[in-house]
Amino acid sequence: MALYGTHPPLSLAEDPSDPVWHWFICNGPHGERFTWEKPSYAESDLHYLENFIDERAETIEKFYERARTVALKSLEIDNHVMIRTAIQVLCVIGQDEDLQLVLEFVNHEDKSVRNDAKACLFERGIKFKKEK
Repeated sequence: MALYGTHPPLSLAEDPSDPVWHWFICNGPHGERFTWEKPSYAESDLHYLENFIDERAETIEKFYERARTVALKSLEIDNHVMIRTAIQVLCVIGQDEDLQLVLEFVNHEDKSVRNDAKACLFERGIKFKKEK
């Protein structure tokens, strides 16, 4: 178990040997225990994720593009941690059209996925209709 919770099996990766897939599945700062709130004593998980992605982009070629591709593919995997991680990553590096895909998860059956989708859209300034 990592700091950000248990991670899905690496076998869900399209290419388990790819360092971007490995990071996405096995390392944080994202995943099951990711929170959107900013504690008074530290930076938010979103801030840590932004910094982490920026640091990796300096050392891994085309990291932003590759991480975005992995996140988009992960939205299609039937695993709530993979979907949540994808939403968290897309909040940082997703393009406007990617966030339209995130919008589809605001009514997801899993409450944690719903909450991540709503928080992501809020962080990116995208309004959505709340289901009653």
